[in-house]
Amino acid sequence: MPLSIADSRPRSEPARIGPRNRGIIVRLKLSIRAALMTVLIAGFLAAAGQARALEFRDIEGKWCDDLGSYTFERNAMIMVMSNTRKRTRWAVTRYQYNDDTIVMHWMCDGKELTTTFADFTSRRMAQLPNSEGPRYDFRRC
Repeated sequence: MPLSIADSRPRSEPARIGPRNRGIIVRLKLSIRAALMTVLIAGFLAAAGQARALEFRDIEGKWCDDLGSYTFERNAMIMVMSNTRKRTRWAVTRYQYNDDTIVMHWMCDGKELTTTFADFTSRRMAQLPNSEGPRYDFRRC
């Protein structure tokens, strides 16, 4: 004796969906599509909201590399070499903020120089290579 009506159908016969169930399935599919679109749009807006121009707070504070530590202040950069503990202070005349780089204008022996920093994350940045030297990677310390 079959347990239900569905069990009495031959196995090759597909289940029949009535008009009421078809409407539910169509609405369910539309709801799923709407939910997916909402998630995609929310993700896009969240990612777009994170894009911003760099500013002083992105470079401010103490950074380290293999050679020592560097403290960036509004009007100065202080370097402390780890092997000698020698402390050197340079005057910073200004910072130029771009979408993905910060250019520091600073004085050395009466001459204004520039150094460009890029690849910013919350814990890392890099000094881009220039005529004075190679790329240096920094981490917050």
